[in-house]
Amino acid sequence: IRAYPGMPHYKVLASQALCSYALGFVEDQDTLAAIRLYQKGRSYAGQALGIDWDQIGLDSLESILKKKGKESTPALFWGAFNWSAELYLRITDPEATINLPKIKLMMEKVTADDETYFYGAAHIFWGSYYSMLPEMAGGNIKKSLHHFNRALEISNRRRSEEHTSELQSHHP
Repeated sequence: IRAYPGMPHYKVLASQALCSYALGFVEDQDTLAAIRLYQKGRSYAGQALGIDWDQIGLDSLESILKKKGKESTPALFWGAFNWSAELYLRITDPEATINLPKIKLMMEKVTADDETYFYGAAHIFWGSYYSMLPEMAGGNIKKSLHHFNRALEISNRRRSEEHTSELQSHHP
């Protein structure tokens, strides 16, 4: 990234790598280290798009996203995914949860522009989102199952089967 600062694609790859590493190897052992990795991954995705996630307001973000095309999908997805993973680890921190509307806006754009990106992973986000919230806060098991099943369709059953099975076992 330092060697090629003008190459946003490398920043997106770094964002993906940091997220994958934190999720796969760090999160269960060291929550604070995972949070730092997710923050760095989110930052790289923002740099690839020329957006400082922490400084931009929701209305400004919405305006910018309307101007972005499908080519922004990878950076938006990894920015939002890193951010949502961080939020999950900081769920009791109001400072972290205040950013949920930005994450949702980003994932809405990803889903609208290319729902098939990364095997339909935006649908896994939405499936998790709707399954984790209580019904009175917008949680919806039917929507959750719809998104998990859509991810299965898109990925030819390569991803999210465990999510769907787990959700069905908890919510018959």
